[in-house]
Amino acid sequence: PEQIQSNRIKIAVVGVIKSGKSTLINAMTGKEVVTRGAGVVTAVTTRIRKGKKNRAVLFLKSWDDINQTLKNVLEMFPQDDTSSLNVNPETFDLRRKKDQDFLKQVYGKLVQAFPVTDQGIRPETLVIRNALQGYDTCKDLVGADREQLVFEGRQFSDHKLFTGDAANAFYVADACLELFGKTLDSRVELADCQGADSTDPGQLNRVVTYLQQANLIVYCISSRTGLRRSDMRFLKIIQGMGLLENILFVNNCDLSEHETLDDLLASEQNQLQELSFLLDSPELYSFSALMRLFCAMEKKLSRRNRKRLDLWQEDSVMTSWCSENAERFDARLSGLLSRRHHRLLVSNHLERLFHMCTALENKARLFLDGLNATGDDREQTRKKIARIKDNVKQLETIVKNAVPGAVAGLTRELEADLDNAFAKDAGRIRKKMVAFVNQTPLDTSLYQNRLKELGIKKILYLMFQDFRRSLDLFVMTDILPDIHTLAARQEDRIQSYFQSLLDTYRIDLSKISLAPGQSEDTNIQFQMAAHQPALDRFVDVQAIKKILGLTLPDITMMPRYSGRIQTHALTGLGITFATRFFRALVDKQ
Repeated sequence: PEQIQSNRIKIAVVGVIKSGKSTLINAMTGKEVVTRGAGVVTAVTTRIRKGKKNRAVLFLKSWDDINQTLKNVLEMFPQDDTSSLNVNPETFDLRRKKDQDFLKQVYGKLVQAFPVTDQGIRPETLVIRNALQGYDTCKDLVGADREQLVFEGRQFSDHKLFTGDAANAFYVADACLELFGKTLDSRVELADCQGADSTDPGQLNRVVTYLQQANLIVYCISSRTGLRRSDMRFLKIIQGMGLLENILFVNNCDLSEHETLDDLLASEQNQLQELSFLLDSPELYSFSALMRLFCAMEKKLSRRNRKRLDLWQEDSVMTSWCSENAERFDARLSGLLSRRHHRLLVSNHLERLFHMCTALENKARLFLDGLNATGDDREQTRKKIARIKDNVKQLETIVKNAVPGAVAGLTRELEADLDNAFAKDAGRIRKKMVAFVNQTPLDTSLYQNRLKELGIKKILYLMFQDFRRSLDLFVMTDILPDIHTLAARQEDRIQSYFQSLLDTYRIDLSKISLAPGQSEDTNIQFQMAAHQPALDRFVDVQAIKKILGLTLPDITMMPRYSGRIQTHALTGLGITFATRFFRALVDKQ
């Protein structure tokens, strides 16, 4: 029972930035548990579950995690302007005063050289700014390992203030909220994931990591924008992981953007048509998560939000339609939870208990038969039972000796298969990577106007960071799904292998001879065989993975970049790069 209670169905709520994921989470719990409208501030995956009291646990990054992130944004930054501090970016450590001063100089140069554009502040500038601004608050909280920061009781809501600050959120790796009350099913863990269109490949990788553990995905789409290019890109990643069969879509209706129900229905129809390119029968539910949240918190609404709710409710047709869809979504989700909770977390334990009870029943029946027998029959029964016991012990010894060898053989087989697969796929993956590198356009118009002012080294840094993000995202979208497919193939092999072992060593009690030259008994053996439990079901590898939280390593295919790349870029590509610039400038003139 403890094991059944400790495991939960994991539901990942995902979608692009500003699609209403946090609002949907709040609507599902009936209270404001995560910050709404945070946009890019949702920099961590927040897990929400039922607890004995309101409690928020923030898992902070280690110093190694923080320093590695900063090393990434410092790669290829020209050392000429910061050489006086004599800091090596490859050994950077934020805890050192000299390295902090170095980072401040880099930040100043980035702000000066690469100001805000139409696309916003550059990601490298944001990372450094958040690291510097949050350092004083978090320096005593972060440790060599991942430490925990707990908010509970009256301080529970303070977790939103802490993670709502982008500077503090930079130091947070993960968050878990425990809610007291009846607002959340004890069988469920909800996860408010980062935006699927994040420009940070590391954040996208963390979302994918949680999806590997999730039993169900709720994908949130804004009715205001519909499905965007970034939505389709992320859905293809989910498709490559084989998870589209475990997904529900929510068309999160912005009631302020739709004048009539017909307009809202047209938005829903467009989304269904686009989703049909990915799966045959997408399940899409259209309702307003914000209106649902306001209705749940009606007595606690501010005057402004009360007026917004009243305005929406004036259109009874649209609000009724949204409410009916929300109820349909609840019913569908509840049905899925009940079935999957029983299948993944309860049925295996009940089946194990059934086998134990059946064994006890057989044993009791044999002893009762022995007690009811008289004279020679009792002695004969005792000999028969002893003979069956000896046969079972011999088979048990065979299995104990054979299974470790079989497992070792399976391990060698899987290792050889993986080696062959990677050797075979290495050429294909290399070709895909080279093709991507060659086909990625070099848009000199973004940089050429500032070549004279900044110099080629800073321009190279800018281009490197942009290209690096593009390459990392390419790996996430095009290479990582292949790795998941390969892993799934190995899991199928493990499952089939142990199924064959089960079939090989299955005991048919009706066929065990009781003594040399003696015919099969029609009483005891067949009584036991008749009550022998069926073992047709093999171990569910996917269920075990999700219960234990087993996933592929976070950095399975994240590229690493050495410090020598700057030298190669300047000596090898620098001449070609400069030639392209000069040609572009001449053509422009």
